[in-house]
Amino acid sequence: MTDKKDKVSKDITYNKKGREPLFRVEISTADTTEAAENMRQMKTDLISKSGTAKQGVIDMYKFAKENSYFGK
Repeated sequence: MTDKKDKVSKDITYNKKGREPLFRVEISTADTTEAAENMRQMKTDLISKSGTAKQGVIDMYKFAKENSYFGK
């Protein structure tokens, strides 16, 4: 008999490096054409304003928080 080594999941190895996946947004067939275009435009606008989509989401959250979007 040969011993089989337990293979560690790539996700576990990836996350052990101090990474934590938070968001993943994909356009799917369930989205309307208008929603898909809005998402594409949002990505373009976030990157042009903030440099990266990640920083754009952070900036957008700060703006929403400062303007009481989330309420009290």
